[in-house]
Amino acid sequence: MDVINYFPAIVLSFLGLFVGVLITYLTLEEKDIIKKYVKLSNFALILTITIVTAIMTGFNIWIGVFFVLMVGFTVYHIEVPSEIIYPLLGLILAFNSINPTLFFTNTFLIFALGITIGTLYVWENRKAGWLKNSVYLFWRNSPFLIIAIILYFFI
Repeated sequence: MDVINYFPAIVLSFLGLFVGVLITYLTLEEKDIIKKYVKLSNFALILTITIVTAIMTGFNIWIGVFFVLMVGFTVYHIEVPSEIIYPLLGLILAFNSINPTLFFTNTFLIFALGITIGTLYVWENRKAGWLKNSVYLFWRNSPFLIIAIILYFFI
């Protein structure tokens, strides 16, 4: 995959976190109504990313391990922090760059997942302010960008 398509797609998928922050501050009064739906969509997006990747790659062992861990964590209500999920998604996205259709599909799905993760984080920490929350989300999830950029040069 060429640089002109790869790097903007990586940045776009990462920006979902900040769209989630923005949406949360615009809809603070709706928190109690839609929080359960955001958690459900978070689970559905993780599941969709793993299933789409598994189907289009022939279900290799690494996707299977990721699938089992994410579903297992979510089913047993263990909160998996985005600091763990996002670097794994950066790894998967970098390896999916071989297949452009899969790459751009997962870019969109990771963007949507970032919206739910950003929304849930800000709802729990909204007293910190939007700028502090945005900076925190950027630094804590920046391994996604680092992994995706470094692996681009090796794949």
